[in-house]
Amino acid sequence: FTHPIQHLIDKQDFWVKVDDGIEICNKTYQAQSFQKPRRIVIVRQKIEKRPQAGGKQLSLFPEDEIHRNYRYSAYFTNQACS
Repeated sequence: FTHPIQHLIDKQDFWVKVDDGIEICNKTYQAQSFQKPRRIVIVRQKIEKRPQAGGKQLSLFPEDEIHRNYRYSAYFTNQACS
């Protein structure tokens, strides 16, 4: 993840549980290369519950216990939240 995306994830404090060890959130993000803001859906999977989880760990915060316990994936979309 780019540094701005990692900071966006770090500031997220409201996650919705969708399954055991899986949580999601969504935000609006405006990258310099985007003509307009887009929705980003972030998925985090708890490594303890899902040891085969795909995704990345946040390299900016390796000592942070919260982030160390999860792997993250992010999806950009131009679809609005329904």
